Amino acid sequence: MKIIILSPLTIPLDSSFKKLIPNEPLAYKKVHPHPWVTNLAYGLSHDKNHQVHIVTLTSNVNKDIVFIHKNISYHLLKSSPKFIREITLNFIDNLKVQKYIKSLNPDIVHGQGRQTDGLSAVKSNFPSIITSHGEIENELLSYKKNIKYSIKKYFENKVNKKMKFAIGVSQDTVTNLKKFLPEENVFLIDNALDPVFFDKYNLEWNPIVFYAGAISPRKRIFELIKTVEQLKDIKLHIATQTPKDNTFYKKVIEYVTLNKLNNKIIFLENLTPKQIAQEISKCLCTVLISNFESFGMPLAEAMSIGKPVIGSRTGGIPYLINENKTGFLIEPGNINQLKEKINLLHKDINLAKEMGKAAAENAYNRWHPFKVAEKTLKAYTLAITKGN
Repeated sequence: MKIIILSPLTIPLDSSFKKLIPNEPLAYKKVHPHPWVTNLAYGLSHDKNHQVHIVTLTSNVNKDIVFIHKNISYHLLKSSPKFIREITLNFIDNLKVQKYIKSLNPDIVHGQGRQTDGLSAVKSNFPSIITSHGEIENELLSYKKNIKYSIKKYFENKVNKKMKFAIGVSQDTVTNLKKFLPEENVFLIDNALDPVFFDKYNLEWNPIVFYAGAISPRKRIFELIKTVEQLKDIKLHIATQTPKDNTFYKKVIEYVTLNKLNNKIIFLENLTPKQIAQEISKCLCTVLISNFESFGMPLAEAMSIGKPVIGSRTGGIPYLINENKTGFLIEPGNINQLKEKINLLHKDINLAKEMGKAAAENAYNRWHPFKVAEKTLKAYTLAITKGN
């Protein structure tokens, strides 16, 4: 099966990858790694009967680039200037993608999200499926309802009308997709994790709360820092890919410095998945208390290694956590609840170990790339059969 995955710029966090495009330093500037895309592609490409192509439009390259990394073909297509994209609503770039898809002649086109990639997939004239990570109202909680919001809502509405098959990454997302599609055309398939999170680690139970993700208001980073600030013997390790010149990140650093928390709040930048896994193996628990998460990959990563988690009761997070068995759920922004749950795990390491063990039991079947690929291929097959 020849598979095209349309995705935002997707760069594996792998040093060997950089050697493939040494003359394109822009490819590594302000990149969201979108690990679920590369993880799924890895699972799909493991079967030599499948050809996997990740196609992305990006302003981060000076020309179109194609190369192969770990049996996956990456196609980085140079996009139009920003003002052209905005005034044409990506019309010119969409035509470029359509032409490129036709040249590859795939069996299935898989669009990531209900934005431009999803729209290119459903307009490709090939069997298609999209993966939705949630509605715009939820995904853009950190945005105001301005022109940017309106444009994204426009694309979402177009995809909702044209899509025939869709994958939701949580029960919350699936429920939304069923408003637009017959139930049999909607699939609940979790995001795939990097295989390193299924390696065996010597688990330590140090008084460290771990967070991995963006430094942004939506993630409630200040609430997390202020909670740990009140816990005498607990440290917070923050692993992030957010650039240091980010305005909000600067405010966070300033707060930590002014309050002399540099030995208590530790920032770990640009870690590889393996390094993140090693950090998780040494912590007490992983925490994600965002306003909204369609899935919550950092929680799944921690659970796969065998650590308990604490997450906010919103979006797809309750779908991940078996409450009081594999982790705890708190109301978004409730610092007292967060402090209580961290203290509970800190004072009762046996409870933390018990919850971590329970968390790891079903992780492989839910989140390993090979298992996610199996489920995704079944969805592809149905989309190809019924789509034709």
